[in-house]
Amino acid sequence: MEQTHKNKNAAKGEKTTKALLSFLIENKKRLEELKYKRGANHSFMEGSFMEGAFMPL
Repeated sequence: MEQTHKNKNAAKGEKTTKALLSFLIENKKRLEELKYKRGANHSFMEGSFMEGAFMPL
């Protein structure tokens, strides 16, 4: 029973990750424009948007 619960959580996490990546890729241009409009200077925002797609949180 515990293994089934872990499998469901893993599947949910994978689905969520795919949805987030899909959103970011689809909205890349708009998000880059917002970055420059707001003057974002956080280190994770430097460089191109998809550079280092797997950034630590």
